[in-house]
Amino acid sequence: MQAGNDQTATQLNNLDLTNMEYLAMKTLTNPLGSNLLTILTKVFCSLDVKTLKSARFVCTVWDHVGAKFLGQKARLTFSSSPKYRLNYCKFTNLKELTSFNHKLSRNVTLVMICDCSLTCQCPPNQVEACRNLPPNFAICFSEFFDELDTLKFFVGRTLQPRWHEMWGTHQFQNLTQICNIVEKVCHDDSWWGDEDEVKTRLEVPQFRPLRNLKVLSVMMSAGQQNHFASDFLSPISQGLLNYAPNLEKFELEANFYPDLTPCRKLDEIKFTNQDARCDEYSRKLDVPEMTRMLEAELGKSRLK
Repeated sequence: MQAGNDQTATQLNNLDLTNMEYLAMKTLTNPLGSNLLTILTKVFCSLDVKTLKSARFVCTVWDHVGAKFLGQKARLTFSSSPKYRLNYCKFTNLKELTSFNHKLSRNVTLVMICDCSLTCQCPPNQVEACRNLPPNFAICFSEFFDELDTLKFFVGRTLQPRWHEMWGTHQFQNLTQICNIVEKVCHDDSWWGDEDEVKTRLEVPQFRPLRNLKVLSVMMSAGQQNHFASDFLSPISQGLLNYAPNLEKFELEANFYPDLTPCRKLDEIKFTNQDARCDEYSRKLDVPEMTRMLEAELGKSRLK
């Protein structure tokens, strides 16, 4: 047994490490190496982030096999505080987005939330400017939007009334999944603006075709004041549906009922009604409208 161990150690000592990468790639490109590639793929896809990070230091074929699995599970987060904190009456500095490989930014989450403790008191111009995002976000976003696979919006206490403008600006040719999440929308007369501005906000926006979009999720929480959320989510959601001809799955948690007829390939619909109420107004389940929404897909969709 000792002789066998010594022989193995001698072989390892004599191994030319400079040729390891060459030999590894030669093995993978060999027809018989396809099985090894399959095995490595299955191994890497089952590892967690911590283990994947450790494996990259010892795996000679990391760049060709393992990197994409770490990229799928890892997350690069850019966070910043609002430039002006209304509650604390002080200014804070926003950090610019640092440089990174834009090809890695396939999954982006935009978190738009203010620091107001209860009712939002943000001026309209700050709300529309997405002031919780780094100043150079718009410039950086234009550099990697065509790489996006998944795009998520999380709106805390304010709704960005012009967030749909980017749909008419960028192509999003690789985008397959969109998720819009709205927690609460606060409202006052100054935020709504004049009559023409309100009308513009409630119009269905014109988007560019989203031919690769397969999954669309629109979710809003139930409760007080969220009838305002539906007023803005409804036209944006309808616009996305109108320009997603290959959509396969639609998940809706809201109190509005969009037209699903543009989505001819829709295979699965999940609908959860969310009641909305305030002091003067209440919006509950509208059975006729829900029936109309589902009738267009009844028979070819899987309803949940």
